[in-house]
Amino acid sequence: MREISQSLQNKLETGVTRLCWCWKISRQDGSVFTFTDHDQDLNFDGLVWQAATGLSPGVIETSTGFATGSAGSAGSILHDSLTAEDLKNGKFAAASVQIWRVDWESPIDRVGVWAGELGDISLQDTVFNAELVSNSRKLDRSIGRSFSKSCDAILGDARCGFDFASSPWSETTTIVEVLSPVLFLAAGINPPEQDWYVHGRVDWLDADKITNSRLINTHYPAGGVEVFQLLLPPDILMQAGDQIRLIVGCDKSLTHCSTRFSNAGNFRGCPFMPGNDQLLATPFSD
Repeated sequence: MREISQSLQNKLETGVTRLCWCWKISRQDGSVFTFTDHDQDLNFDGLVWQAATGLSPGVIETSTGFATGSAGSAGSILHDSLTAEDLKNGKFAAASVQIWRVDWESPIDRVGVWAGELGDISLQDTVFNAELVSNSRKLDRSIGRSFSKSCDAILGDARCGFDFASSPWSETTTIVEVLSPVLFLAAGINPPEQDWYVHGRVDWLDADKITNSRLINTHYPAGGVEVFQLLLPPDILMQAGDQIRLIVGCDKSLTHCSTRFSNAGNFRGCPFMPGNDQLLATPFSD
């Protein structure tokens, strides 16, 4: 139950109110942004709440128990502090949000309506839509390791400990032809095994595409070249002539870890964990 001060309660009972919405957005890097839909800036809690008439809250849904509550928010970007570049670059990802109902004439009279964090953000021209998710969503997140038969390390990271920098584990080549946003041809590739690069990775080496990196879904020879299919299209469109590095794939199994990499000592899975069939098995006699 929300606690409402007696003075605010008295104002609400008169039927004449001077209420506005206020938002406080706190980014992960410590930056704090405060806005109000009032036509003038407000001052309370030691902060200046900037007038931003383009911001408006959507329907706020709350529920009892531990169910995830949500709210929608949409508006125009009216302040230099809330730029399209920052939204696109993920600077507001998982930022905490507080929404208040405030008496603009006497901001001491206010009530907290909702608290949570920013979820998915979509941006079109100067209008953005942000999913607001309640703090209870954190209860849905996995914390710590998940036990499974497959390895949960990433090939080459500190837990894996394998060095794939040298041949044959990685090699550089050039894209010969682009067939689709996820398909390209590369020449001069001679992998030591079939499906050598399946589950592997492609890194772009060109300076203007250095941020491109995508997982390889499959690859196969075709007429003297190798066809590669990516799991997802790269952020920057690939073109013929792009310099790339191909990195060997790992399917996260103990067999791959042992036979391909001789790295079973660093395997980060539980390959002998019993499955559901063994857990449900019952005794039987010969």
